[in-house]
Amino acid sequence: MPLFATINGHRATTARLHVPYAGVWTAELELDAAVDLSGAVAVKLGALELRGAVFAPRTGTFGETTAVRVVAGAGGWARTVPAKHYHNDAGISVATVAVDTAQSVGEGLRAGASNLEEWFRKGREEDSRDPIRLSCVSRQSLAW
Repeated sequence: MPLFATINGHRATTARLHVPYAGVWTAELELDAAVDLSGAVAVKLGALELRGAVFAPRTGTFGETTAVRVVAGAGGWARTVPAKHYHNDAGISVATVAVDTAQSVGEGLRAGASNLEEWFRKGREEDSRDPIRLSCVSRQSLAW
C-alpha cells in the first residue's frame, strides 16, 4: 500500500498543507524517524506532488521524530532585496521587474506582461514585498 504523505520518500505521520489566497503555500510534516532534511524537497500528499524548500528555523529533530516546515519555491521569498530603479519611457514590463526580483532571491517565476512607465523596488525589509504581491506559487514552485 503506497504511503499517503511523504517528504523525499520519508513517511510522514502527520501533514498540514496551507494554501493561502495570495502568497506561498507551506506544509508542516511530522516524521516518525530522525531525518536530516534541508534544501529542496518533494512533498507528496496522495496524488499531489509539491516542490519546495525546507524552512530551517521551523525544522528539527527531537528523539526519533522530525518536524519539518516546507515553503513553496526555493525559500527565497522571505529574503530582503536591494533597492533598484527601473525606467523606460516606452514602459517597463511587469515581467521584467518580477523576474529580476525573483532571480535576485533565487526563485523562478512565470509572469504575464503589462507595461509600467517607472518602477522603484524598495530595499527596506518591511517594504521589500509591499508593492508586488505573490498571487500564487505553483506545485513546481514557480510564482505568478
